[in-house]
Amino acid sequence: MLLDKSSELLLEHIANNLCQNDTVQKNLRSQIKEFEIKRKENLLEIISILDVLHQFKSNINDSTVHFNGDEESVFYEIIENKLISFLSKNEVKMIHFEEDSVNSEFVKVISTTYNPNKVDGSIYKIVENGYMIGNKILRKAAVILVKN
Repeated sequence: MLLDKSSELLLEHIANNLCQNDTVQKNLRSQIKEFEIKRKENLLEIISILDVLHQFKSNINDSTVHFNGDEESVFYEIIENKLISFLSKNEVKMIHFEEDSVNSEFVKVISTTYNPNKVDGSIYKIVENGYMIGNKILRKAAVILVKN
């Protein structure tokens, strides 16, 4: 049986859509697999940080081990470096401010204080650092501003 021209075009259109759907499904499967790999890597990174915490905790509970301030400082530095590395791998960067300048896009003012030695409106103290992923703000920096 021969098909008329419109039926042929319809079948061709359906065949093209099926091919496109197959390509879309393959792309989605690939993206899901990449996401799962990245998720596993992130979870393993967090677990390695927990390992360091558990080791430190078990050493604290061990009555034969005594820490001085330097050892605690090293411990906190290890944790900080692991966390910074984790954030960096996930393209998260800390927001830095030049000479205490304020850009309202990047800060959340939580308080003000008087300080005659600083310029009015400048940052007195950063209470919580701000972070970005690429050009998007993940969290604004929480700051105390000078108000004279």
